[in-house]
Amino acid sequence: RIRNFIATAASFKTRADVDYYISGIEPEFDNFHATAKQLLLPPEVTELLIRIAHQSDDPKTAFHQLLHDDDVLELIFKNSFALRARLMRYMSKELELEEGGTIILADTSRNGKTQECLVRTFKEELKVDILGRYLVASDEPCRAANSKALIRSPWWNHTLFEQCCTFKEGAVVDYDLHGEPVLGEIKLSEKQ
Repeated sequence: RIRNFIATAASFKTRADVDYYISGIEPEFDNFHATAKQLLLPPEVTELLIRIAHQSDDPKTAFHQLLHDDDVLELIFKNSFALRARLMRYMSKELELEEGGTIILADTSRNGKTQECLVRTFKEELKVDILGRYLVASDEPCRAANSKALIRSPWWNHTLFEQCCTFKEGAVVDYDLHGEPVLGEIKLSEKQ
């Protein structure tokens, strides 16, 4: 029970990790609040950075530059480290992790981000292989060699398929200090 949001948020160890995340944001979906939330910035810091960015002729560039301020990066790294520790407790509790072992990430569909983040974050730290096994995967040229899918399609709508497979339970939004999943509110319509 590891969401892409959690895997990404736990992956920020260096400035290069933050740059990698920012570089992957599609321009049409570049939203200051969503970016700051993914970087685990508190709402008051987010609002301050947005206010400052909007004083610029190019708010998006200014916002991304503000994210590289030493104090902001330190906050991102601190919050990511804490989430990473809670996620590691969850993984250790749920999986019997051993050095040299293998973690198999099983999921309904794949665009590869969750597996990619887990590999970048934990492969060396835990000294394990992380493989992906998916019901459906897109034909993306960047897909990891260590992932396999039952069905592969270039036109697949992952979001729609995942919504069809969702049961009425909140998504994992965090893990407590004991490694137990913390669930958010249910975001399904009654018709779903």
